[in-house]
Amino acid sequence: MALKDERIQLINDAIADGCTTVRAISERTGLRLGIIYYYRERGYITIPAQDRIGRPKNTPGSYIRHLLEGNGERSLEVLCQTLRIGVDRLWETARIEGIDLSLYELKPYRFRPAMDAAIDVGLSLEEVGATENVVGERARQYIVRSGQQDYWKCRKRVRKDENVREVHERYTVRGSLVSLLQERMVALAAEEDIATQQAWHYLLSKRRRSQVKFSEIQAALQQYHTAKGQSNRISLKQLTEGLDLHPVSLRRVLRNNDEETLHSPQQDRRIRSSEWKKEQLKHAVDLPLSTFDIAFFLGLKYPNVASYYNHSLNVKRGHLWLKQFSSARRLTYCCASQIYEAADAGFAFEDIVSIVETVPDVVAYALNHRDEIQPQIINSLRELYPKRRITQPYILEGEKHIEDTNLAQIARWTHTYQFAYPRSHLTREQLALFFRLYLFSEKHNTNASLHDLGEGINVSAQTARKILRTVDLDLLT
Repeated sequence: MALKDERIQLINDAIADGCTTVRAISERTGLRLGIIYYYRERGYITIPAQDRIGRPKNTPGSYIRHLLEGNGERSLEVLCQTLRIGVDRLWETARIEGIDLSLYELKPYRFRPAMDAAIDVGLSLEEVGATENVVGERARQYIVRSGQQDYWKCRKRVRKDENVREVHERYTVRGSLVSLLQERMVALAAEEDIATQQAWHYLLSKRRRSQVKFSEIQAALQQYHTAKGQSNRISLKQLTEGLDLHPVSLRRVLRNNDEETLHSPQQDRRIRSSEWKKEQLKHAVDLPLSTFDIAFFLGLKYPNVASYYNHSLNVKRGHLWLKQFSSARRLTYCCASQIYEAADAGFAFEDIVSIVETVPDVVAYALNHRDEIQPQIINSLRELYPKRRITQPYILEGEKHIEDTNLAQIARWTHTYQFAYPRSHLTREQLALFFRLYLFSEKHNTNASLHDLGEGINVSAQTARKILRTVDLDLLT
């Protein structure tokens, strides 16, 4: 700070002694010109305006104006050669002097042959710059400052029109070729069976490329016509079993060929379940589950549930799944639940694939992402069964048809038997399952025998009779 104050004091003394120019101050104080200019711009010193050095009359700006307006020069090349400066320096000087060169319609100055050739073709900025290993911004600066901006835009429009025309011609030729190929395929298909003809008819009638393979459609249609010829009632799911084809896609194929499905006659799909099932369906409307998942977890038929939502509740539910692997292979919540149930039961990977009737990729993804998927399933099951203690991402088949109001009764029966036989080898879980099977058989009239009930928990028919008599339940016939 002391050095700066000393220099400022020297400059102020020189100004007071009559030094009116920066150069005179520099000669008087021995300081460099840059230091004096720096102090002046920072406001540390003040040189009277009338005493400052003014610009000479023959400044670059006045010379440029003289060439443009006095001589009428309109060539950038001549201006640069006359002033002995480059085109970038010319534009920068004009900008400082307040001269807008774009108003004079100057003749372009082309001094980079490679970039000029790219401009003639109408290439992009990146492509123009690539000819001389510069970026697109530098290419833009060259185009603007060499006076070729309007010319480059014109050439770019011409090139775009030529590309559009070329693409149109290519599509026209390709369309003609495709039409010929389609006619040939139709002629060849006419010699094949009806399944092949209908498969080609569906694919050729699609406006956009179908994601379903021709071989899959052909195989499904062959099974369809075989079943139709034998007057068999078979569902779309059965027709597409083992194929990479979704039943909905097969329905579209059949409708495209004016064919009817082979389903059984339309049945009454109204839900005739108990009121607690209907309450569960109403409670499941806001869950992140598809209609098929809800039907699976509640032990109901999908058509009944879909009809109840569409007609009784007037609720439109979309298709939800965890991950899609192909047009016919998806990991749903119910599929993941079955995979986890089979895995907890100790089945091998290959057995799980066979049990769930899916592909290995689906099972592998579900097992690898169990930590993410399992909490979602458990939370949904807790919403469906609020009075039950759900700790696993699945619910046993027999438990789906047991009302929550019967759980307390099952608990009382279990406690009664354990109190009567405290040394019994039967666990609380086994007894609870036994009573659930009993209630399920009694409600749905499945005519289950004592042997069937005992087999459910690996006990004999005599033990099953003993359990029922202990809690005063009627024997099943």
